[in-house]
Amino acid sequence: MYLKLCTLLLFVLGSSFAIAPPRAAVEDLITSIPSLASLGWTYESYLDSCNVPLDGISCGLRPVTVNGTVQYVNYPLFLYFENVRLGGVLSSTVNQLELQTITLRNVSLGGSIPSSLFSSPFLLGLDLRYNLLTGVVPSQISSAVNIIEIKLANNSLTGTIPSSLYLLSNLSILNLENNRLEGPWPNRPSNGNKLSILSLRGNTGPFCINKEDTNVCLADSYSSCGCLASLCNPSSSCISNTSPVKSTASTTKMCLVWAILLQICLLFVNFSSL
Repeated sequence: MYLKLCTLLLFVLGSSFAIAPPRAAVEDLITSIPSLASLGWTYESYLDSCNVPLDGISCGLRPVTVNGTVQYVNYPLFLYFENVRLGGVLSSTVNQLELQTITLRNVSLGGSIPSSLFSSPFLLGLDLRYNLLTGVVPSQISSAVNIIEIKLANNSLTGTIPSSLYLLSNLSILNLENNRLEGPWPNRPSNGNKLSILSLRGNTGPFCINKEDTNVCLADSYSSCGCLASLCNPSSSCISNTSPVKSTASTTKMCLVWAILLQICLLFVNFSSL
């Protein structure tokens, strides 16, 4: 009986220890974002966050294989802060936490995006909108092989957009609007992924997006998304506040106005001739 209990205890401890987040990675994150310490973050509180709630961290079931058997254990998977003044920067070892989603939206996060961030195969969603990020979009973005959404809008990112993003077969939404990114938009290889939604509004550009590259393209003006070309070139498309859709509507209204004025003139001429 005691042997069975000891075996079970060792199994549970072994399962938890096998996937425990690295102490150095947790402490690096606390060091790079010092305000986390004032919210009660320590390595021990992070490790126990699935039992005792910790601000900004949520847990979920994660599979782990022990002795050839798949078991599911609670694990910190979701980092979420929004509309709080955290400050600091992202640590270069945050990928080692093996989070599924990282949401740090409007938290005064500065610095650049560490290229190592994308090396985690567990990362499914990244939302760093409304911060103070600078630097480029790392070309190592293609390392996040399972990522579905990348939202980096409303920062001060510069440079060009890496073509390696087309290698992300699961990427569906890419939001890069309101940065300082420059064109051209990278060509998509024949075997590249097609984005569901691409948003580039408020960048330096210009960008020219082919229909084959994305289902929906959001951009500021004709030149930023190839919209002008789309009027005579079916290989380009763009939908935006100042897209050809709106332009066509405005043109139609003008045509109606002129048609009405012409009818009034004709009536006046006919009336004068009586």
